[in-house]
Amino acid sequence: MGNNLSPLESVSVINAAVKTVRVVDSPKILVTETILNYDDINLERGFGSISIDTFNNTETVTKELVLSQKFDGRYDSSTGNLVGSKTFTLLDKKTRLAYAPYNEQELIISIDGVLQQPKKSFKVSGNQITFTEPPLGERQEKFGKNDDEYTTIPAQSFYCKSFKFKDNDLNSKYLKRLRNISTEFDGVTSAFNLYYEDGKIVKLDPQEKLIVCLNGVLQKAKKYYNEPFKNSYYIESNSDSNITDKIIFSSPPISHDDLYLNSDERVNTFESCFIYSIGSYERFTIDKTLIPYKKSGPYLIINELTEKVTQIDNSLYPLVFVDGVLQNNKKSYEIIGATITFTEALNYYISESGEEIYPDISIILPYGRDLEKSLTLYDFEPDTYYNTILITLQGTSIYNTVNTLYNTLTDYDKVLVYQDNNLYGELKNISGSGNSVILTVINSKNLIRQNFNNSTNIKFNINGSDEIITGTYSIIFDYKKDADGNKILQYGAYTNRSLYGTSYREQIEERRKLKRICKIYPGDMIKIDGEDEFRKILSISNDVKPKNNVSDEYASSEIYTTALSTNYNGYQIGEGLSVFADISNGTITKLTWNRKELELFFENDILLQPTAYGYYTNPILQFIPVDGNGGGGKAEVLIHDGQILDVLLIDGGKDYTDNPVVKVARKFSIKKQNPRKITCKIHTGSITTYANQTLAIRIATTFTTEE
Repeated sequence: MGNNLSPLESVSVINAAVKTVRVVDSPKILVTETILNYDDINLERGFGSISIDTFNNTETVTKELVLSQKFDGRYDSSTGNLVGSKTFTLLDKKTRLAYAPYNEQELIISIDGVLQQPKKSFKVSGNQITFTEPPLGERQEKFGKNDDEYTTIPAQSFYCKSFKFKDNDLNSKYLKRLRNISTEFDGVTSAFNLYYEDGKIVKLDPQEKLIVCLNGVLQKAKKYYNEPFKNSYYIESNSDSNITDKIIFSSPPISHDDLYLNSDERVNTFESCFIYSIGSYERFTIDKTLIPYKKSGPYLIINELTEKVTQIDNSLYPLVFVDGVLQNNKKSYEIIGATITFTEALNYYISESGEEIYPDISIILPYGRDLEKSLTLYDFEPDTYYNTILITLQGTSIYNTVNTLYNTLTDYDKVLVYQDNNLYGELKNISGSGNSVILTVINSKNLIRQNFNNSTNIKFNINGSDEIITGTYSIIFDYKKDADGNKILQYGAYTNRSLYGTSYREQIEERRKLKRICKIYPGDMIKIDGEDEFRKILSISNDVKPKNNVSDEYASSEIYTTALSTNYNGYQIGEGLSVFADISNGTITKLTWNRKELELFFENDILLQPTAYGYYTNPILQFIPVDGNGGGGKAEVLIHDGQILDVLLIDGGKDYTDNPVVKVARKFSIKKQNPRKITCKIHTGSITTYANQTLAIRIATTFTTEE
């Protein structure tokens, strides 16, 4: 959205002509008079709700990848050599389409939980990945003394996440390998100069971090020289731009030289190490002292440095390690909001000295680079954004047929596009050539797909009169979508057809947003419930998405989008609530949330702190379809004195094909950049009438806006 519009002052007067209303049956009607008053006031409660994003992911994208076939590696019985397939096609796990990564550093790959070294353990070319050795498949191995005693060994497990920037210039800058330093390990030295593979010095951004692995195990970075204390290395940056950064290990990496008698045996006896960059990331963990009581969880996700509870919006981004072994999302663990639950109970043991030894839980959240803070706005401008529907007609000279009719229209003609009596929407534009034409229409409702087919022709209803698009042609329609395949809505139905798609359209819509007294706009100051300071709205994305995709229901009434704001570093009250929705036959039937656990109190006299607390105003739950299907889910959170009492399912919605994501949002207060508030006074009265009596009604409304 633009922000540099000149102030304007306007007075709109609407004087409707006398309307004739014939009362057929009712002996009484209700007359409502609405008086709109301009009220110059700075602070008011905002419309809709807001959730705070974990980070700004507008520049990055992440995916889970799978391989085109199973591992089939085995040891040849005659030679003892490892044989089998080494090259596979990478597939997007969600779409099952072939996927070509930017480079090897984009891929975080583990085999049997061990991280693989880019370019050495594997290489990529287009959508093909080639491993140095064939990974082992399922196989039979002999055991016992008898020749016929065999056991089945499962194939090696493969897990891969892709993380990259949307801009290849940023990929070129951040997704880079560093020179191998393991040949310098001598068991004494702890500090090593860092260089990229091309020999250039390493100068990391202030928040940029590295992936550092020793013997295939991810090492944990320190934020400062001595903090966190138990982490294994620190990056020392020199203020001189010509001096490279250093990595300083807490303990000198081992060379194992003392185990060998001569220099020939010492070759490659040092610890293996590989380092590469992926941009910035944050580190999180859990409270490990709860493992004896919570077993598999859920555990709150806690920032390793600030110790603040953190909500994670997209569970595809984090990398979860248990004792340095990469875990499989959804299979080994599940992240919902601010909690993580493991599939199996976490193990711990008690040492001979009586000390409880817990597994090391490390959660890495890559986010690219530091940008303005992002928020998600919900239901902030209902009934303002519309579906954009693209109808493609293909047939001999169909463009000329449609264009001839289109050129007869004026901006004052209202054109509705139908097939039989089924409405596509209002026509806004046409494009194409020759044997193909695309009709761009808008509609606040979601279409019923089965009502539209190739059996009948398209017709334009122009100011109430039908014009059939003659000829033989196929008809295909789809909604306007973003690069990730998500349906997006478009602001307003007000642009004239002659300006639609031109550079003037956005400027015109921006001014109309202000003149129509939009509820939130760049420059406004907001204070989210639970926070004690204001943030400034910097921009609001035009890519507005619907929460409701149910056929024949209004998409424009339930919406969400991303906004950028200034950062907030103050205290936040109300954290930890995480809700998971289960569906059955397309409807939400169950909500699971991290309620206070009393079982341990009654059984072991242990009372754990609740994982959701500090909510002195009701949080708002938003249900977001994950695959563009379904909608309408609603729930209410009951609170008392800061505690969550219960989460009640109000409406299960319908047509969901996968469990929707439940976002925890908050209400907010707003100081608008210029007074734009409208207050309404409603006067009602009734007039007794008689059947078939004609009644004249005149309506006049006047309001003023000022920026």
